[in-house]
Amino acid sequence: MLHTSLFESAGSPQDPTFNPPRRGKLVPLKTKAELAAKLETVDAYVVQIPAKFANAILISLQDVLSSKNEMSMSHLRRFVKPEYLPLHIKDRLAPALDGSSEKGPSTPETEQTPRSPRLLHLLICTTCTISPSALRAHLALQPPYSTKAVPPPEIYVVSVPVNPPISEDIASQWSASHWPTMYKRSNPFGPHPSIISRAEDELLPTAATWMALAERTALDQPLDDITTAATSTAAMGLPIGATIVDPSINAAVATARDFRFAHPPALSQEPTSNAHTISGNPVAHATLRAIEMVAHHRQKAHGTSSAASSPRPRRIVSIFHNAPATPMEQAVHDAVERTQAVLQSGYLCLGFDLYLTHEPCVMCAMAVLHSRFRRVVFTRRMPKTGALVADCASGSVDDTPTDVDPRSHSKEDQANGLGYGLFWQPRLNWKLLAWQWVYELDEHNDPDDIVSKEELADGRFILGDVHA
Repeated sequence: MLHTSLFESAGSPQDPTFNPPRRGKLVPLKTKAELAAKLETVDAYVVQIPAKFANAILISLQDVLSSKNEMSMSHLRRFVKPEYLPLHIKDRLAPALDGSSEKGPSTPETEQTPRSPRLLHLLICTTCTISPSALRAHLALQPPYSTKAVPPPEIYVVSVPVNPPISEDIASQWSASHWPTMYKRSNPFGPHPSIISRAEDELLPTAATWMALAERTALDQPLDDITTAATSTAAMGLPIGATIVDPSINAAVATARDFRFAHPPALSQEPTSNAHTISGNPVAHATLRAIEMVAHHRQKAHGTSSAASSPRPRRIVSIFHNAPATPMEQAVHDAVERTQAVLQSGYLCLGFDLYLTHEPCVMCAMAVLHSRFRRVVFTRRMPKTGALVADCASGSVDDTPTDVDPRSHSKEDQANGLGYGLFWQPRLNWKLLAWQWVYELDEHNDPDDIVSKEELADGRFILGDVHA
């Protein structure tokens, strides 16, 4: 409903402020739990047993260990052939593998002989679950050791990962350094990989278009009949844009730019020389204005809106600046009014997607959670004030290449970031999926193109010091 025709209604590629869709990729954000899930190990028992008796011995052990509070080992290989053991364990068990203490490290060719049974290494349980003597006594009662013709196996202790890996690469690393580990495409510390994959398949076809709309809105000029204390676009607010999309109809239901420095007549005051180093009006951030516009449409659809009947309010009279104030905002507003696209009940933005030019601040991020957005995509990280990214605190620095203003996103800034990761917090009653939209670097992608030439010239625009 609101695709390229929407851009044509408020701008064109010939317009110097027009931002056509730019290619990029979705980089999913990591949760705080994922970043905190460092390798944790525990000691476990391992025995070498004949392969033909392996299942029977494991079943007998399950009966013994069922009453214990045993750690889950579903991510670990219980039976491992000698040739697949990590090298350090192979070297340690070389005498047992070769049958002689004089032989060197084993090789696949020497591990088995025609006269010896095929052997497997069985990972039994953690050492805190059962004592070595009790385990040895139990094994002595199981075939083939119960016949007394075969001595009980020697019990070894190895270090194994406690938690399942969150990627195939990590599984490979742990398999080489500790014990053969399996990646089951699960994630106990964040959204399931399959959920992220399906969501990216849905987002990618139109993500560049909606991000271009947010970028275009961020630089939009005010309507001629909008009264503010601003004398220029720069004085009206920061070049930050937000676009709300209903993916069920593939349409934008609201778009808004930042209006933090524009005051209603009752609160009007002339911008001071340091206007761009203060937070301004916090409830006029782009994200909050877009959410307010959705609320306006819902109220009007249900007959509870106090707004004027005119589709275009002639003056901004609210501190929230919740009326369309730029041509792009007005174009989306008029299209939604014609089609009554925002008619669902329940939570305000349930099932909607949010596209932002910048990572939202704490206040805006909490508003996003309370409004029950489904997914959020933003372009520029805000290490000092952003509340979605988790991997910029406690000295952790994200090395993902980003399309940012290098003056405000240094490695030092990232290392000293908030790192709240609010998009996926177990303590909150809502979680959503979040990505950073990373533009492909080519001759058309200028990292500073969201900043006006005027602002770049006089050095007023230091985005890392303000709230998006």
